[in-house]
Amino acid sequence: MHVYDYKTGRSAVSEAKLASDSVRTQMTAYGVVASRLYPDRRLHMAVVSPTQGIVEVPFDEEYGRQIVDRVQEFLLLPEEGRQHLAEPGSSYCYYCPRRLRCEPQWQAALAAGWPDVVAGEVVDNSVSDNGRLLFAVKTAQGLSWVLDASPERTKGIGGASNSYLHGVRLHRVHNENGVDVHYRATADSELMLSPQPFLPHD
Repeated sequence: MHVYDYKTGRSAVSEAKLASDSVRTQMTAYGVVASRLYPDRRLHMAVVSPTQGIVEVPFDEEYGRQIVDRVQEFLLLPEEGRQHLAEPGSSYCYYCPRRLRCEPQWQAALAAGWPDVVAGEVVDNSVSDNGRLLFAVKTAQGLSWVLDASPERTKGIGGASNSYLHGVRLHRVHNENGVDVHYRATADSELMLSPQPFLPHD
């Protein structure tokens, strides 16, 4: 039985990346599920990259047992105790659907300036037909767009050009050219407007 993880090709699948904890854990988890569903089949796993082809990944049964034990331990914890086990990292938190509600991830994001935090000068803004806000923000990396912001969760003074915006817990997306960055606000996003620039990580 073959288990493949298809990559987009945006970044090279290097030996260092294959040895990283995030890829190792991901592929081992796939292997655990596959081996339990089909215990009588021999398992082959690989990462498939448009730039480097098929890269074999060995299945570590002992590490798989450790993952299962940790997941079972996690599920026995009360909800308020689960987040304390989080070990945030910018390379894998970005793909987690729970990251917008994960407090350890956001403390790390604020401290390290990870992608889901945006700050800069508002150069344009508008209100959509459904009452949601849109901001064009000039950041240190270039022009970014913050879409679908809730007026109720946008605090402070400003909104017009020449004010400054600081937003956290935003979902980062790329537009079609893969260069300009858009941020889509969610129910967990928080935005602050000010007539003065924000200090780093305010």
